[in-house]
Amino acid sequence: SEVYIYVDDGKFTGWNRLECWRAVQRFSKVLSWLGIQDAFRKRTGPSTEPGPWAGTVTHTENGVNATVTELKWAKTQEKVQEMAQMLEEDETALPRKALEKARGFLIYVGRTYRWMNPYLKGLHLTIDGWRPDRDEEGYRIKEKRNRGREIEDELRWKEEEEAFERGEREDPKKLEEGEEDQEAPETVRAAPRFRSDIDALLQLTAGEEPAIQRCRVEGSMTAVYLGGDASGKGFGAAMWDDEEVVYSAGSWNATHSQESSNWREATNLTLKVEELAAEGRLDGKELWIFTDNSTYESAFYKGYSKESSKLTGIIFRLRKVERDTGCILHVIHIAGTRMKEAGIDGLSRQDFVEGIMGGTNPWQYFPLNEDADSRSVGRVMKWVEMWWYDDEGEPWTAPRPRGDDDQEWRAFWSRGRGNRWESELLVKLDPGDWFRLQEIKGHRLWIPPPAAMETVMELFAEDHLVNPHLAHVFIVPRLMTHLWRITALGLSETGPTRDRLLSCWTPSIGDQSSMDEMNFLTWRGKCLGCKKMITDGRGIFCANFFTSKGPFPRCHVVYHGACYRDYEGSPFPVQRTLDEDEEEEERGFEVDEEARKVFMHGRDGDHVMGVCFECDVCHFRNIMRRDVCWVSEKDLTKLRFIRRASLDVMWSRQTSTVHANFARMRRDVREAAEVMTMGHIFPRMGNPDMEDKCGMEIATIMLQASLRRGMYASHLQFDTTRKTVSWAMNAWSAVMRGEDGTLFASDDRTLFSSESPTRSRWFQRFVLGMKRRMGVIRKQDEALTSAQILALQEVGEWMWERAEGAAERKEIANIMAFVVIGFCASLRGEEISLVSMRGLLAFWQDTIQKGFIMVTLRGRFKGEDNLKWHLSPIVDITSSGIK
Repeated sequence: SEVYIYVDDGKFTGWNRLECWRAVQRFSKVLSWLGIQDAFRKRTGPSTEPGPWAGTVTHTENGVNATVTELKWAKTQEKVQEMAQMLEEDETALPRKALEKARGFLIYVGRTYRWMNPYLKGLHLTIDGWRPDRDEEGYRIKEKRNRGREIEDELRWKEEEEAFERGEREDPKKLEEGEEDQEAPETVRAAPRFRSDIDALLQLTAGEEPAIQRCRVEGSMTAVYLGGDASGKGFGAAMWDDEEVVYSAGSWNATHSQESSNWREATNLTLKVEELAAEGRLDGKELWIFTDNSTYESAFYKGYSKESSKLTGIIFRLRKVERDTGCILHVIHIAGTRMKEAGIDGLSRQDFVEGIMGGTNPWQYFPLNEDADSRSVGRVMKWVEMWWYDDEGEPWTAPRPRGDDDQEWRAFWSRGRGNRWESELLVKLDPGDWFRLQEIKGHRLWIPPPAAMETVMELFAEDHLVNPHLAHVFIVPRLMTHLWRITALGLSETGPTRDRLLSCWTPSIGDQSSMDEMNFLTWRGKCLGCKKMITDGRGIFCANFFTSKGPFPRCHVVYHGACYRDYEGSPFPVQRTLDEDEEEEERGFEVDEEARKVFMHGRDGDHVMGVCFECDVCHFRNIMRRDVCWVSEKDLTKLRFIRRASLDVMWSRQTSTVHANFARMRRDVREAAEVMTMGHIFPRMGNPDMEDKCGMEIATIMLQASLRRGMYASHLQFDTTRKTVSWAMNAWSAVMRGEDGTLFASDDRTLFSSESPTRSRWFQRFVLGMKRRMGVIRKQDEALTSAQILALQEVGEWMWERAEGAAERKEIANIMAFVVIGFCASLRGEEISLVSMRGLLAFWQDTIQKGFIMVTLRGRFKGEDNLKWHLSPIVDITSSGIK
């Protein structure tokens, strides 16, 4: 038995009369214990044909069917026809109030008929299309999410709330209200899709008798499953139930072959569904439609395609079948690889011997009943256990005392760690635990199969309402997402982040058989950026794709080159112009769109350009010897710096070099494999040890140093930044007590081999790539001119004549000698101080009579080991008049 609540009313269901009365008894006892009044006089007896409740009339004689009263059906038709008449009169001036009343009523009716809701979207867009944040079609203009700004806003409101509690500031809610909302107009313009939606509603609500919506099929063997696929030349579909598998295949005519792939996929499946409906095979049935076309799935649940009016018409035909037959339709997107393995993809190419056609159980390819942990053979639970604990080995929900450092407390608070959670325990919920959540102590870990997600979402919403202080973690395969994605993401406090860095994709049996672990040109995987499959070793594969690192499983991380990009809002400087004062372009040097992408993303083949490529998470594990704590702001910052360092290594080689190297390698190997047997060309790729051998840790420190403010720019110049390498090498040698490497000596040079990470080939590539990204900009001092020196001499003469005493004149003479000797002898500042007065006096008499002066310098100059004398003659009076 079960109890349904709608506002202040309840409804009880059970498989017989006695169970219904027991549910009523239990419900009344709970209300009495809570002190809530129960109106017994309104209670009716159990019935399979009760009256209307919450706007729906439910019958349970032959299955569970829902409908509405004849009066409500007639009113529904009246409202739809009224809006159609408004469109005919003037679609640019529709009365907004009347539309709002119609919308409220139709939403109420839509609770009964699921096929009605997609066609109310045009009404919503029309009513709210006058708002300033809407585009021409009435859709809301979405602003790009800025997580940093959101955290700042949260901190600001937190400060205002605390100040308000101390009585230091006005109510922050008043500040938030600010300007008043813009006054709504009396009339609105029809949205572009409003007319097509009204036409659809007119057809769906036709007929004198109210439509019947099947809520649950009768019996346990009444489901029908349909999978279909289409290619440029042919199409095919396979249908199966509990008894048999039936398939069909055919070829497109010349006209249909020119249509888009989305149209062909949708037409193939919709024609099959209409055929089944005409034969009466969908009456009282539940039909599951499997497709590898995500556009078809999305358009079915939205009821509309913005890009294709033809696809919109096809989807309406599906909804019409659902309305006329009363069947239950589900459209489920699955991976194209599964469609191929099932043999359905081959039907469109006249292949009838693979997968299902060969007698294999269909459910092997459509695992709606398997949860993520079962499919990954326990890998998911190990993965959860790795990030549930932080650096100190405590759960991230552990209570955190407020520290003295306000900035540290802000970081905790912004990630939700300033809260005091009820429990530190994360409990994996088995199906038996779903219906006794009130007895479970601890945070909830949901790992349900996709087929159960509709029930799980309902139970989750109830538990979240009762226990808002508990965290809920969901791990679900990306199947049947229409049942849970909107609810889950709507109630979540943080959006998905780790799915861009950590792969839970597991190669299927077919994938594993087609890949050679020793030959990376055969590897294939799902890109973490765009989620599309990458085949034949293209893209950028992590070296640990087939290698386990420490206690962690195989990485399976791969990106398209363009998908492995720097994070938005990256603070790292990129030289775009020759002049720092110019922002984006300068005279004779314009920056085009392609130039803006340089240094910002990878290229296919970057992982085989002479240095090992490991993904961001693998590098993190090498450095920290643990997994990423995904609620730690410092760990996430570390990943951003690792990404930038990896991109710098890649861009130490030009794009043309990378493409040419990768293309030539693929061609040579492919042509050789066509004419002879091939062994393993390379050793096994990967680094099983959790050790930073390449110098990534020093690279991230060097990147952080580059962000300091420089003397002339907002960041340090490269020449200043590379000093980090010097102290790192010196410290390494000191720690190794001079025992690092072997000595190589010759007559004129002495070299040492070193195992320091800063001397690795990877690190040298990083430094070169960083130099190319930042550029080398030198701000040289402006050269002195002869005129300036003459002016200084005049000032010196004037000060000499007015000097009082020998000490003051001596100081003036020293200054002027420093200026004149440095200028005429072209000496650097530190070299002028090496001028010897004893040497000047020794040569004075011999040289002054001949019209020049011998400048003598004594000391140790750059590149010299001993103290030496250097003689530099300069004329007594230059041609410019400098004396």
